Amino acid sequence: KEELEVEKFAYELSINTISRQAKKKESMVVAPETFAKKIKPKLEIKIAPKLNQATPERELLFSKDTDRGFGHSGLYIEENGNTKPFGQKAGKEEIKTSIESIVKLIENYRKYVIDYNDNYGSRIVEIILYAFTSPFLQDIRFKLESDSEKLDVPQFLFIGGTAGSGKSNLLQILQKMLGLSKSKPILYNNIIPTGRTKKADTITQIQLWMNENNVAPILIDEIDEEFFSNKDRGNNLIVNVSNLSTSNFDFTPCFIGTTNALEYSLPQRAQRRSYYVKNDKVFDTELKKKSVKAYTEVFEIINDTLFQDFVIRFAEKLTDDNLSWKNYSLHSSTGLIDFLYWSREIFKEYFEIAQIEIPAWFPETRYDDTVENNQSLWRKLYEYNHQDFKIQKEKGVYLFKLKSLDSEEGQSNRFGTKILPSTKYLNALSQKCKNDNNSSDIIEIKIKEFHDWIGVPLPKELEHKKTILDFFKKKKSEN
Repeated sequence: KEELEVEKFAYELSINTISRQAKKKESMVVAPETFAKKIKPKLEIKIAPKLNQATPERELLFSKDTDRGFGHSGLYIEENGNTKPFGQKAGKEEIKTSIESIVKLIENYRKYVIDYNDNYGSRIVEIILYAFTSPFLQDIRFKLESDSEKLDVPQFLFIGGTAGSGKSNLLQILQKMLGLSKSKPILYNNIIPTGRTKKADTITQIQLWMNENNVAPILIDEIDEEFFSNKDRGNNLIVNVSNLSTSNFDFTPCFIGTTNALEYSLPQRAQRRSYYVKNDKVFDTELKKKSVKAYTEVFEIINDTLFQDFVIRFAEKLTDDNLSWKNYSLHSSTGLIDFLYWSREIFKEYFEIAQIEIPAWFPETRYDDTVENNQSLWRKLYEYNHQDFKIQKEKGVYLFKLKSLDSEEGQSNRFGTKILPSTKYLNALSQKCKNDNNSSDIIEIKIKEFHDWIGVPLPKELEHKKTILDFFKKKKSEN
């Protein structure tokens, strides 16, 4: 029996040196790091312990990259104590019905949301694309070389909404689209329902979940304000988990959470490692009865048929050696890899199969709502307190006293764990606008760059008045 086990182990070692999906001769033998990952004990699955008996259970979705391709997703679900393959190709009519349900969902936003536009609709679809791709985020990282590139694939998605924007309903729709029907999205305050160390234990529980070999996304509703305002909470969690993911061979889950858009704020390191998408336009209360009925109709027809098909198509993309995964965002301001590029291409195939023209609200690239959020923060501050921005014409900068923003907060921060407004605003300010990188009490802000960034015209006293000297300078530069 022992000899048989040794022989079986030797066989598994040998077959794991070969890439079954390789299409080129030089790719037949796997890279050393891939081999190391493959020979990890196959049944060694890390499942997070629960810190509190009342902590909700998570559904289990496992990933095995050696089983991808040839009609298999490489994903497995647990059912009655057994694992079975997850993913099934859908027929044309099934795909058409699923795409029509998404079209109907966006149409409901168009009808019932105040100030709706196509950019807003596209953000809803962007969130769906992220959720569909979430089990494969680590696979995408494996396709990238540097740690910097891998950090372009965020393990955290924050949906920033306001009361009445339907963000909780959207989370429930995502859950049903993914086939996670056994459990509901978890309320942040219910992760650790009670206890003296409830807040700290909540972060610890999330970190334990983020390190388990369960790629079912963690859907969390109503993230508490302290997650963002306390530097020992969300900031540390995001940075630590994300840094680990760049060197980790394990397949681990992503985090999808809703929060109040006004509460969302993170230091730059955490911003860099997460994805923020706005969902902040409210439903018209005068049309509430109609909008609730429309939501119920969409919720009832939505199922996981499209996701089951998607995981097989995406697995085939992952096994295609000819595909490039370094597809950069069309928004040049981000300079980030569009990690959802191939997910967009699959959804374009779906629209073609459904014989539906790709809508104006289809997201063609990743968003950068964090930047927009930061711009809005400083624009409002400037428009309300422009007199506090002291002009230094000779240097072309504003002097601004950051600590003036902390007048009320300082008293309530005796333990030093809360992120003060001054730090929040400094983190939000674009590097292009900073005349220096220090975080002193008074900062220098480049005037022209700042106004270009927040989209507010220069004050009249700073507008450049053309003189005869400018005319001769222009002539000289042309010659």
